[in-house]
Order: sequence, then C-alpha cells, then structure tokens
Amino acid sequence: MPETIRPLFLLRTNRVFGALAAARIVSLTGDALSLVALMLLVADRAGDALAVAVLLLVGDFAPSLLGPLTGAISDRFDLRRVMVVAEVVQGGLVLAIALTLPPLPMLLVLVALRAVAGQVFLPASRAALPALVADRDLPAANALLGFGANGGEVLGPLIAAALVGVIGLRGVLLVDAASFGLSALLLLAVPTLRPAPADGGFLGSAREGVRFMWSHKAVRVLALGFCAVVACNGVDDVALVF
Repeated sequence: MPETIRPLFLLRTNRVFGALAAARIVSLTGDALSLVALMLLVADRAGDALAVAVLLLVGDFAPSLLGPLTGAISDRFDLRRVMVVAEVVQGGLVLAIALTLPPLPMLLVLVALRAVAGQVFLPASRAALPALVADRDLPAANALLGFGANGGEVLGPLIAAALVGVIGLRGVLLVDAASFGLSALLLLAVPTLRPAPADGGFLGSAREGVRFMWSHKAVRVLALGFCAVVACNGVDDVALVF
C-alpha cells in the first residue's frame, strides 16, 4: 500500500485510533481559537504588549515547566480517564472565562490552570497511541496526528477571525469550551488503557525524566533547540497584535 494513503486507511480500519485522532485535533483547534480570542481580549482591555506577553507566558511557558510532573501522571493512571478529565477541566475553565470575562489577574489564573490541564492531556494522548495501533502503523498514525494538529493551528485563527465579527469574543470562547466537550465525548470510544506499574515515587519519576533528557546529548540538543525556536516565534505572537 502506498505510504501516502496509509494514514487514511488506518482511519477507516481503526475506529478507536480515529476517535483519539479526532479528539486531539478538535482539542488543539479549539486551543488556537481561544488563543486568538484571549489575545484580542487582553489587548483591548490592557492596551499594551506586556499584558499579551504575560498571557502567553502563563498560557504556554509557565505550564511547560511542569511538563515532567504532568507527564508522570500518564505513567500512573488510566490514560483514557486522564484525557477525559483533562478535557472536561479545560472546557469548564474556558466556559468560566467566557461567561464572566474576568479582570486581567483572574483571567491569567484561569488561563494558567487551563494550560496545565492541557499539559496533562498531550502526553497522555501520545502515550495512548502505541496501545491503539500496530508498530508498523505508528509512522502513519503520527503523521496523521501531526498533520491534523498543524492544520488545526492554521485553521483555528482563521475560524476565530471569521467568528469574532459574528458571535464576538465571548461566542468564540464558548465554541472553544464546546470543542473540549466534544473531545471528551470522542475519547469515550477509547478503551481503558492502564499503564504498567511505575517504579519510584511521583517526584522520582519526574526527576528521572529530566535526568534522562539532560544526560543524552541528542535529546538535550533537540529540547533546547525547540525551546529556542518557540521563544523566537513568540516575538511575532506579541508584536503582530500591535
């Protein structure tokens, strides 16, 4: 079978994987929607680049520092339950933001909490993949997820721009909250995925992950390079709004 059509064949023949892929793409597209709405909301209220920069820091950078801890959750609990709970929590927090449009300090707190829940969801969704597809199909599955995630990040801002003029910022946030609810429903089609018993304590597993990354040169270079590229791209996220 040509490799170019294997991802589509995998979607048609593996409905459980299809549910996971759809849930992840819907969730990440919703993230892109809300990011545009939140940046416009903060820029309109605060009127300066610093406020938007702080929004991006609490929404991306700060929660990523908890990655070793949020990733360790996937090693100890049923992956489907972790993903569903993370999506429900994200949807509830975005719904709270949409209904209240809180002052900037409270808004930043809610955005940070939502981002932490998102940091729990992503590693769990990645860890679930090998249990849902055969080893020979992993490249095709990862390609499909990557294409869908990147497509969602591209389409999300366009959809948000189209919706803002029709339903307003509050409406866009409500659509994002609904996307998390839809993702949680899709994930119910995924079977129970209990991880293998983890050695050591919760903090010990997090320390072991950081130690592994720092002690392997190739992994360390990839991690630092990725952080540098994202940091440089973050300049545009603030500058272009103004």
